Amino acid sequence: MIKYLAILVPACLLLACDVVSLSSSAVVPQTQIHDRKTSPEDTKSPEDTKLPEDRKTSKNVLLRSVFQEDKGLTTVFLHGYGSNEEDMGGLARRAALKGTLVGYRAPIVMTTGRYAWFPVSFSNEGSKYDDKKVALAAEQVIKELEHENTPVQLMGFSQGGMLSLYIGLLRPDLVSRVVVLSGAGPLPPKTDSKSFPKVFMAHGSADQVILVDRAHAVRDELIQRGITPTYVEIEGLPHAVDDEILERLREWEQN
Repeated sequence: MIKYLAILVPACLLLACDVVSLSSSAVVPQTQIHDRKTSPEDTKSPEDTKLPEDRKTSKNVLLRSVFQEDKGLTTVFLHGYGSNEEDMGGLARRAALKGTLVGYRAPIVMTTGRYAWFPVSFSNEGSKYDDKKVALAAEQVIKELEHENTPVQLMGFSQGGMLSLYIGLLRPDLVSRVVVLSGAGPLPPKTDSKSFPKVFMAHGSADQVILVDRAHAVRDELIQRGITPTYVEIEGLPHAVDDEILERLREWEQN
């Protein structure tokens, strides 16, 4: 089944990329629209393309980068659409989290240095993605998580945030905490599980990439499932993460 995700795009079909950039006062993941049309090559799925040797981990699943090694909880970062794991490294350091911090690289090669967790097509009506592709991406991340010191904290921005929440609800045995930054997307089917991860969600009211109404809908659906997320909404903030969100996140981490 095809789902729609509200996103602002120009009249022609363009490629949107979620890239985290840093300033001295804030962490600002920004969506950049590049004047280049997508092509089938941009969104090759893992089932169509064999992983290059230099992108394989010891588990032959995803490339895994370590940002920090320490005792305690492991936090796994999932980057946004058209970005890469090093992009989340800056966010990881700025967030000043404790424990081991690692980033995974998405398996779909879009162009040099840019990757995606699942294909997205853009039009004037918004973006479209296939639930089956989301489930496939979740399966690949889960295979890698099974080799981590679980349960982990899963943190993602935009598309990575959507996937983090999806995996956390699907496999609470592997994920104890989920952080969703500017992300809102499909949730897995309901289960009979009585165990759920703790969830932190942050969104900007002025987000034109993933509209805040969509974040509200996901938050409300979580509550219906018996999960009460910590929800932070920053007035006037676009598709980004600022210092206030990071401060609220650090406070939440202490609970």
